[in-house]
Amino acid sequence: MKQIRSITIFLSIAIFAVSCAKSNEVDSGGLFASVLATPVNDGTVSVVNMKTNDGISYQGTCYDSFKNVFSGTSISGTTFYNATLGFLHVAPPMESEKSSKSTCSSLGFPGSGILEKDSNDNFEYRLYYCNTDVGACSYKGIQASGI
Repeated sequence: MKQIRSITIFLSIAIFAVSCAKSNEVDSGGLFASVLATPVNDGTVSVVNMKTNDGISYQGTCYDSFKNVFSGTSISGTTFYNATLGFLHVAPPMESEKSSKSTCSSLGFPGSGILEKDSNDNFEYRLYYCNTDVGACSYKGIQASGI
């Protein structure tokens, strides 16, 4: 009888421990939905990301022409940043990301941009690069990133 009681207590504790186990995954669906539900209309049209290893040479990425795929409406750079790039993200010390009121072309990014979608297919945007391979990053682009 003591053995059955011990087994019952052990099983109860084991079931309780398993039911209280936490997952390391972050459920960000609600936060993402709230960002989309309250768009920021601050006049920003691009998001600039710049990285440097030495303070002399830079690698940059610029995003603009944002569109919500589901509604087909244009969204601001800040809304795009909050929902994707800046979403639970902290940039390392030699990297900076900011939204800007200038287009990527006017910030000196070469080319006409590549039409892309984010990993969840929620947004369409144009993607521009600057680096030693495609063209040096302009002072305007570096300044817009806040680095």
